[in-house]
Amino acid sequence: MKYRVSSHRVFLKNAAILTVSALILRALSLLLRVWLAQKIGPAGIGQYQLILSIFLPAVSIASGGISLTVTRLTSLALGQQKPGRIRSGVRRCLLFSLCFSVFACLLLILSARPLSAAFLGGESYAPCLWVLSLSLPFMSAGACLRGYFLAMRCTIRPALSEGFEQVSGVLFVWLSFSLLQPSTLGQACFYMTAASVLSEMVSCLFCVLLYTQHVHRFLPGREEHYPHVGRSICHITLPGTLSYAARNCLNMAVNLLIPAGLMRYGADSTAAMAQYGMLEGMVMPFVTFPAVFLTAASSLLIPEAAQAMAQNDQKGVSSLATKALRLTFLFSMPVACLFFFFGVPLGEMCYQSTQAGQFFRLLAPLTPLWYLDTIVDSLLKGLDQQTPSFLYNTLDAAVRTGLIWLLLPIWGLRGYIVTLFLCSIGNAFLSLRRLLKVAGIHLSVTRWILAPALFCVLLCQPARLLFASRPTPWVLGLCLLFPLIGTFWLLRWSSRTRLPRFT
Repeated sequence: MKYRVSSHRVFLKNAAILTVSALILRALSLLLRVWLAQKIGPAGIGQYQLILSIFLPAVSIASGGISLTVTRLTSLALGQQKPGRIRSGVRRCLLFSLCFSVFACLLLILSARPLSAAFLGGESYAPCLWVLSLSLPFMSAGACLRGYFLAMRCTIRPALSEGFEQVSGVLFVWLSFSLLQPSTLGQACFYMTAASVLSEMVSCLFCVLLYTQHVHRFLPGREEHYPHVGRSICHITLPGTLSYAARNCLNMAVNLLIPAGLMRYGADSTAAMAQYGMLEGMVMPFVTFPAVFLTAASSLLIPEAAQAMAQNDQKGVSSLATKALRLTFLFSMPVACLFFFFGVPLGEMCYQSTQAGQFFRLLAPLTPLWYLDTIVDSLLKGLDQQTPSFLYNTLDAAVRTGLIWLLLPIWGLRGYIVTLFLCSIGNAFLSLRRLLKVAGIHLSVTRWILAPALFCVLLCQPARLLFASRPTPWVLGLCLLFPLIGTFWLLRWSSRTRLPRFT
């Protein structure tokens, strides 16, 4: 059986499946955040974010680069017409990731008590980290199998698995809060972490069943040995794991420094945690929510780019990168305009907070850079450029940590905003420059950036007048929809050429 790089129609079908599923799941997550903010307040959201920030370095060690590794190895086997190697490669990756996840689990269990005492306000939060550590083997196994499905262009199965995880997680949180009714912030955080672990277990078991069924159906032939698979796993996984671990360790330092810096600026502990919770736990998930439309495509770009590179198709690589960058800019610029013009009413409607709306508007110019980073990072990984990507991400996190430590005690939240702008611009510049060089393409600033931004600014003006005359949630939704429809028309008009069809 001959395997080829997916056609334009298959690519769009898979992207549509991932986009719809990601949109539903992120919407559920966002609604859960809004509900939790009403239950435990911004300070509680901030405390939960700190727990997760300490947990994320362990996640990086357990499964940081393994999904990319499985996707790359499977894509290379398909590109070389050697599908019999796939099962062997996936099994080796599973063994590799489980060893790392057990190590990360033990490390987190042993360090939970001192970390809680030093950074979370007391050892009473150590059980949250102990419970979270149990999810690491399930997370790493699930990441391996999702990487396999993405490489096989079978997007429905990982979408079902992630949907199962998200729905079960929301259900577990709702049941625990409704039936057990936590009386303290520590209990609330414990219930949320326990719900997260249970949902990871359920999702992993479901993913294993889907993988077993898929392998028996689509890879029934004799299994072949994957040559030099150990070397390939180390070559692909270690840079990604080191990148994720270093970046998440530095991000953990940033998250721990923010409340401390705000307290040094003059805020008390409760106010500092509330400001941190509002920015990181309430505003950031909302601002990054539209990225679900790009996240699906970004995950599919890795196998597309990897197979094009395996076939030495430089023209295909250039065409793929050009189309991906153009659509990213054409999407992200209008989204930034919407957050800028309608951020304040969005904050008042969703969180009953004018301050949250002001943060929406303040962070609007950064959304194109954040969305661009998602696409560029995936393309670089697919083109075997994970080491430069690791260096850029690590440098970004290190500079961010230093600036947070330096500026927050002097300027407060303004120092954090300045840090976000400087680091986001620097990281986007370095990553984009590398991609343009490797793919051999050029950036059209006028057509890709200035034109869609100006187009959406013009469309937002009548929408603003309409909302000013009738400031209701329904009218706000209509005002947001009108520029998006215009943006969709712009995307269709600009897409005169299809995504590259590799043969």
